[in-house]
Amino acid sequence: MKRLKVFISSVQNEFADERKELARYLRHDPLLCTFFEPFLFEEVPANTLSPGKVYLSEVEDSDIFIGLIGEAYGYEDSEGISPSEKEYDYAKKERLPRWIFIKETKGIVRHPKEIALISKIEQDVSRKKFSDIDTLKLELYRSCVLFLKQNGKIESHDFDDILRLGINCVLIIG
Repeated sequence: MKRLKVFISSVQNEFADERKELARYLRHDPLLCTFFEPFLFEEVPANTLSPGKVYLSEVEDSDIFIGLIGEAYGYEDSEGISPSEKEYDYAKKERLPRWIFIKETKGIVRHPKEIALISKIEQDVSRKKFSDIDTLKLELYRSCVLFLKQNGKIESHDFDDILRLGINCVLIIG
């Protein structure tokens, strides 16, 4: 079975630890690693393509887009747009599922363009807030399981249905 490619987007230096941890989590969780393969731009080997061509090509080749939003807007190209915003716009154009996670920033002022990006995102998709890596991983897990259920990859039954149908099941906790 082909695993679904998950593009993880953010301002790299703001979310360096979270990006690595999400990739590790998707690669090592017993359920998630069966269905998902994360993509991180920083894992791409050196090559002759421009960064912009690489990340847009990788978004196009992905099945799911994850956006981590914080306080920084990030590097702005000649058009004044950050790679994260370009990646989001391209994922929207490609009609990818977009899972957006916004870091709670108490007492910290977000960059004005980051505020505008959040407003744009709020018009398109629902999003979840997180305060730390554990909350982020929990919200990611919930999004993954919902996606798998909606796409018929996994299903759940009421306990009475399992007994009535004679379905053998194993409960895995962990």
